[in-house]
Amino acid sequence: RFQKPLTLILGANGSGKTTIIECLRMATTGKLPPSSGHGSSFIHDSKLSGVPEVKGEIKLKFEDVSGKQIVITRHFQAANKKKGGATPTYNQLEANIQDKTSGRTATHKCSEVDSLIPLQMGVSPAVLEHV
Repeated sequence: RFQKPLTLILGANGSGKTTIIECLRMATTGKLPPSSGHGSSFIHDSKLSGVPEVKGEIKLKFEDVSGKQIVITRHFQAANKKKGGATPTYNQLEANIQDKTSGRTATHKCSEVDSLIPLQMGVSPAVLEHV
């Protein structure tokens, strides 16, 4: 849980500090980290484990501007369509927004969620994109 007014993320090299920030950005904006190779290295590379596809998700719980508990979940897939040295294809499959107060869950296109989250958080999209 992040505390107000400031949270520091400390740790040794390679402990995941940058990954936390990249996941927060991905959960709130839908934008991939610049070093992710168009998403192929954002989730586990399926070539490394010898499987045709790997699925992943990011889940973020926060309070919206009205104080309601919201959970956003984004689902991803990286797949090797061809054998050999082909670059895995990366897709955002869907995003769910759950209102924990009412218990309602809605599945949206990822582009719709990208525009809804800044409104629910009460911040400009630019603030979330440039964290």
